[in-house]
Amino acid sequence: MENMISSRYAACIMTLIITGSNLIFGITSEKQNDQWIPIILSMFMSIPFIFIYARIIKLYEGKSIFEVMEILFGKIFGKILIGIVAFFGFHAAARLLKEFSEFISLTALRETPQIPIIIMISLVCLYLAKSKISVLGKFSLVVFLIGYAINIFVFIIAIPFMKIQNILPIISQSWGEIFQSALNFMCLTALEIVFGFAIMDKFSKNNNVKKIYFSALVFGYFLIFLVIIRTILILGSESSAIYYFPRYVAIRVINAGSFFERIEKLTYYTYLLFGVVKIVIFLYTGCRAISKIFEIENYQEIMLPSCFLTISTCAVLSDSIMQIFSFFSVYYFYSVPFQVIIPIFMWIIAEVKTRIQKKEQKEIAV
Repeated sequence: MENMISSRYAACIMTLIITGSNLIFGITSEKQNDQWIPIILSMFMSIPFIFIYARIIKLYEGKSIFEVMEILFGKIFGKILIGIVAFFGFHAAARLLKEFSEFISLTALRETPQIPIIIMISLVCLYLAKSKISVLGKFSLVVFLIGYAINIFVFIIAIPFMKIQNILPIISQSWGEIFQSALNFMCLTALEIVFGFAIMDKFSKNNNVKKIYFSALVFGYFLIFLVIIRTILILGSESSAIYYFPRYVAIRVINAGSFFERIEKLTYYTYLLFGVVKIVIFLYTGCRAISKIFEIENYQEIMLPSCFLTISTCAVLSDSIMQIFSFFSVYYFYSVPFQVIIPIFMWIIAEVKTRIQKKEQKEIAV
């Protein structure tokens, strides 16, 4: 049982997958005051997909997603899909690693080359990835509790600096623009929980998977909503649009004495740790997929070379922070096959196979 995780740990990991880099990065637009509307809309849009993810895990309880793919699609096509998932995992890990290295480089270590920053983050991720999943679960719980407490505390302290007029006018965009933002935001946040498939066989038996996923959805979106509302009310639409990291800048403009300076630094580090957990899950997904393709019994044997692959990819992924933000605007085109199309096909085939098996069992019993 040491390599299994309880529902509490699983929910914390899923919450950090949803929040991850979205407390710092995210989709930006000139009309920042409307950002909270796509957030709420995207949460409700993601619910059917959360049901699908939870149903697949429930149907194949105790099996890894890669075993399920081979069961549903056969050995050959199953391995092809697993290879696609491996690419998605490694690319997502490299992308997120690049995002955080850019963030650290632009906000704290301006004179430091990005490669040392990338390597230091990667070493932390490698340690957690090579540890037992229960270790990652406990680490996620601690980070979740500290991060939540700090953000609520910062929100309360920031109230005197907030201006309600900054959120006005409400719905200054067309509904088409709002829906497009919601779709993209959903892919960047809620549907990233699809990476939870990588640890589905590590859930303790009799866990309520729907409860885990919906708890993560509610807690994750509440925290993101809190951070974005705080940013809008403090900076306003025009000021938010000129910064790369308005959600972090909003904390820095709060003047609450030397004590708050320490809270600001602690908030900075918790945001990084949120991202670390997400990178670990991405890396974990890629390694387990590769080990399944080549039938390597212990995926940890390829963890180190996989980490080097991620670092190498990260180093050449983008030339500037502007390219990273431009990728956000088209992210849903890239992610839909992994987050929507493949899971839907898996769910439909799984339901059909399950019903056929139940029918056969009834006929045998008769």
